[in-house]
Amino acid sequence: MIVAFLLAVHIQSPIIWSDSFDTDPKGRYFEYSDGHGSFVFDGSEGHASKGSMRCTFNKGQVDGGWLHLLFGRNPFGKGAMNDRDFREIWWRVYMKTESGWEGNPAKLGRVTCLAGRDYSQGFFAHVWGGKGDALCLDPATGIQDDIKVTTKYNDFPHMKWLGISDGKDPIYSTQESGRWRCIESHIKLNTPAKADGEFDLWIDGKLDASRKGLNWHGRWKDYAINAVFLENYWNSGALKTESRWFDDFVVSTQPIGP
Repeated sequence: MIVAFLLAVHIQSPIIWSDSFDTDPKGRYFEYSDGHGSFVFDGSEGHASKGSMRCTFNKGQVDGGWLHLLFGRNPFGKGAMNDRDFREIWWRVYMKTESGWEGNPAKLGRVTCLAGRDYSQGFFAHVWGGKGDALCLDPATGIQDDIKVTTKYNDFPHMKWLGISDGKDPIYSTQESGRWRCIESHIKLNTPAKADGEFDLWIDGKLDASRKGLNWHGRWKDYAINAVFLENYWNSGALKTESRWFDDFVVSTQPIGP
């Protein structure tokens, strides 16, 4: 009876993935790049514990490394809960920039659908650097007329952009540096044949940007949401040598909150 109860509790848990970064992430993720030593485990700095992931950009550096989490049904047959389809998720991470931080890195994270072993994608839910010191939501689809037209990762010629929503919180300002900020995003796929999808962003529990009425993938349903990426990619290069940290990374089927 006790075993059955514990199993039921486990099945009903909304948590798909949780990582407090108390140890090196090697082996826990679908893919991990340390950006030639830039993106590494830091056992001396953390939000709620002593560990985190630190990315140190050198002046002018573009690629600072990444973590790729795979889950749900996917063409690789790997990752957490890979026998399930997820059509709505929330993901949260805490981020801190070094005191005296300057500049807005282009990339922070994205939810996506890996739709083939060629890394082609069904849809893209980008949380990126926006105007000024803020973040933005930049959704896109790789589905046209209910058919996947992308043939590789970041297949820009075949992507359709669905419209940016700019945030307001100056999270990358020097004034906001040196403290942990809670970043949470939500994606809900559209009902087939309807434009009722959603994409939202909260910072420290306050809604910062939102898009409603999205047509993420038409009637296409080969795969659903199956990946969340944490990224350190500064398109124009870092303004100076400086660090930021990620901690308390959670992916869930329900809102998470600070």
